Parts: sequence; structure tokens; C-alpha cells
Amino acid sequence: MRHLAAQVYHLHPIDDRDAIQKWGTQSLRVGASVVLHAMGFSSLDIQWILQWRLMAFVSYLRNIALLSSRQNWAFNKAHGMSLLY
Repeated sequence: MRHLAAQVYHLHPIDDRDAIQKWGTQSLRVGASVVLHAMGFSSLDIQWILQWRLMAFVSYLRNIALLSSRQNWAFNKAHGMSLLY
């Protein structure tokens, strides 16, 4: 994983050693959690599929464009409903 990160992000093996050390197999699980969440999988599904023992992965979920769009849609829908009353 570290080798791939170094290649993808053009990290120098010596100069960027600290940055490279931040990558590991956990990075793959975290990334997969974010992707599955963005695809609409529930937290329980993600926990089961990626074999998380606890719900710790929830803290890794990122605010990506798809999730942001869903949030905007929900706020717009809620705002439209409040105008009816």
C-alpha cells in the first residue's frame, strides 16, 4: 500500500518518508467504507462487509460530493415542507 501511495502521489522514498508511513492496509478499509457509504450502503452493511468489529469506521466517512448533494437535497426538501405550514 505504501509503495502504491508513493507512486500515485509522486512521493520520494526518503524525503516523504513520514507521509508514506501514513498509508497502510487500514487506508484500503477506510476508502472502501467511504465508497460503500456514498453508494447508499447502511452502516450495518458496511460493518458486516468490511468486517469492522465496532462502528469506528463512521468517524472516517468523508464529506464527498455525492454525500453533499444528498444533504442539499434533504435540506431543500425540508425547506419546501416548512413553507407549506
